[in-house]
Amino acid sequence: MRSSLLSALCLLISAASAQVIATGALKRTMWDGQRSGLIAMDSLSEPGFYGMGPLEHMRGEITLVDGRSHVARVMGDSLIVQVDPTAKAPFFVHGRAAGWEEIPLPPRVESAQQLDAYLAVMSANEPFFFRLIGRFEEVDIHVWDLPTDSTFTGPMEGARYKRHFSMKGMEGEIIGVFSRHHRTVFTHHDSFIHLHFLSSDGRVMGHVDALKFEAGELVLVIAKP
Repeated sequence: MRSSLLSALCLLISAASAQVIATGALKRTMWDGQRSGLIAMDSLSEPGFYGMGPLEHMRGEITLVDGRSHVARVMGDSLIVQVDPTAKAPFFVHGRAAGWEEIPLPPRVESAQQLDAYLAVMSANEPFFFRLIGRFEEVDIHVWDLPTDSTFTGPMEGARYKRHFSMKGMEGEIIGVFSRHHRTVFTHHDSFIHLHFLSSDGRVMGHVDALKFEAGELVLVIAKP
């Protein structure tokens, strides 16, 4: 069973690897202050484009789903999500999917960390996009909210400017990217995945900090070129 899954993943991922494109780098945004927009979402507005990154000047989050750029911002204590094709990102990862191939998700996978480990074991060396669709028991996200007159150096100092939100029993999807080769570019130094969540009604979105789910309530799909 595992060998057939591995073969299927390897075939999909090797074909799709050229579709994962990085603009800018997390480390340059965190440490060097490169926070102006380097890529505009209106350049990725055609169907099939997916991606994620922070909003320029660290004033929100962007999740690109089938060419539509969903932008999350914080206003007061509220999370506001809008479709904004004019949004720009200081670093971003995107790709184009012609379709999606379902991959079995074993019952032992119940969290973001376990998903990371599962994909690391089952996949080849090439980066790829994936989606996790269904009902999530718990979703913890953050949205950047850096004031216009503030700055920071490094993730520890910048953590104070993240606004955190927690949801339970929410329907939606994870847009994710896996790569062994892009730590501190579009994944953190201790992970192979970068995840954003978008609720089914489009009213909740952000960068995923933690997940809890049951595999039987979700579908895992891998991008096809």
